[in-house]
Amino acid sequence: MNNIRDRKEDIINNILTEVLEKIRPSGEERKRLRKIFEYIKNRVTACLKNYVNEECFEVSLQGSVAKDTFLSGEADIDIFVIFNPTCTLDPSQILTNFVTWLRTCLKDLPNYTEYAEHPYLIINVKGLDINVVPSFRPLMRNNEVKFLTSVDRTPLHTNYILNKLSAEQRDEVRLLKSFLKALGIYGAEIRIRGFSGYLTELLIAYYGSFINVLKSSRQWRPFKTCIDLEGHYSNEEECLKVFEKSPLIVVDPVDSKRNAAAALSLRSLSIFVLASNLFLHKPSREFFHIYRKGEKLEGYLADEEFRKRGSTFIAVIVGLCEKTSPETIWGQLRRIEKVISQILKERRYAVLYHDSWSDERKIAIIAFELAHLLADCYEVFRGPSALDFENSVRFIEKNLGRILAGPWIDENGYLHVIRKRKRCLEHEFAEVIIPTIENILSIGSVRAVVHTLAEAEKHVAEISGKDVLESFRQWVKDFTYRNLVLDIYTASSDPDTNV
Repeated sequence: MNNIRDRKEDIINNILTEVLEKIRPSGEERKRLRKIFEYIKNRVTACLKNYVNEECFEVSLQGSVAKDTFLSGEADIDIFVIFNPTCTLDPSQILTNFVTWLRTCLKDLPNYTEYAEHPYLIINVKGLDINVVPSFRPLMRNNEVKFLTSVDRTPLHTNYILNKLSAEQRDEVRLLKSFLKALGIYGAEIRIRGFSGYLTELLIAYYGSFINVLKSSRQWRPFKTCIDLEGHYSNEEECLKVFEKSPLIVVDPVDSKRNAAAALSLRSLSIFVLASNLFLHKPSREFFHIYRKGEKLEGYLADEEFRKRGSTFIAVIVGLCEKTSPETIWGQLRRIEKVISQILKERRYAVLYHDSWSDERKIAIIAFELAHLLADCYEVFRGPSALDFENSVRFIEKNLGRILAGPWIDENGYLHVIRKRKRCLEHEFAEVIIPTIENILSIGSVRAVVHTLAEAEKHVAEISGKDVLESFRQWVKDFTYRNLVLDIYTASSDPDTNV
């Protein structure tokens, strides 16, 4: 048994060494990124001097490039312009005019405005996206740090991680990020609700290594786990009371009132814990994103799969308004998914799965897979106990003329019928669901309701162009098969490591 364990450890170490060689950036890549940062820093500084006293702001490198925790070939440069709120224009004026000022000066560089809590500018230099974000130096009031915007914590996060992680631990962060990306749970945005880059760094700072994070996750209990690196709370019970609705709590070292894992959903946490156990049980390179193939599936082939398993596909096509932030788009899509799913369940449709896709520019799709019999014009409907004679008679009489099969009595003594619905699925969408969506929808308008993925694919090509079809077809594959965990588990080439 010890020999098998030793052999498994060797296999894991070999895998991690191989992965690191592929995801660790070279010195040349780091220098190139720094050179681009210095160029944009000088351009931004020269521009803003026309509008704000130079002594009142600082242009600073932030994010994973500043902390050296980025993955090779996947870096975005985050540049923060940190304003001193006590010596410059009113903060609201800065936030309103910041992008306009920069776009006036940087017309020669490809750029566009992105929207989060406040607008910011994305500049493209040599194929690399550079985020230029306005922020403010935190203020001290009544012995408390006050943040004017949520991104004002970012420089404090950067300093904390730079002081906390060794060079070796930065590589451990890279391994954890690659692992999470393979699982589709890297990123705190609403679309994913997974692990942010900062959260991965804090987990390595606390547990010391990638493998230790995986092993320790076995002890995590949803809504009952608090990780407090700086001991802001006297005990776990006190911490749990403050953040009682969070599946995992990681107290932000620079802000004791903030949970760095607040965006993490129970689903993403569950995926991570299961995958961690699977990797430790059956290690494989397939657990890391550089070995994931990103397979695609065309719409008409997906439709064949749904027909084979006897289910029905239906989706709402939404045309998006311009200048809507991805967070706003995904916030509404997830809300509408839940609302439609609840309506369908209340009307006794069996919702097997639902998800959304968007190019975050022009089009979004809200999709559902339903059990076929219950998605047609008929439904299985349970009546009263056969021992209740009066209600049994009422049940039969009430359904006369609508019964396709039954009534039959199940093993628990209840009557059942398959009966014709008052509204078919198509009518439910037209008369109930679409009006409900339109009452909620502010990110665009309903363009169509489709019954096949082939139709959905056609709308994507027409509205957004063929360039996004690859992304859409990857989503189609995931929506159709939903077998990420099985793919990873069956990928190991070394069954002898099972113990």
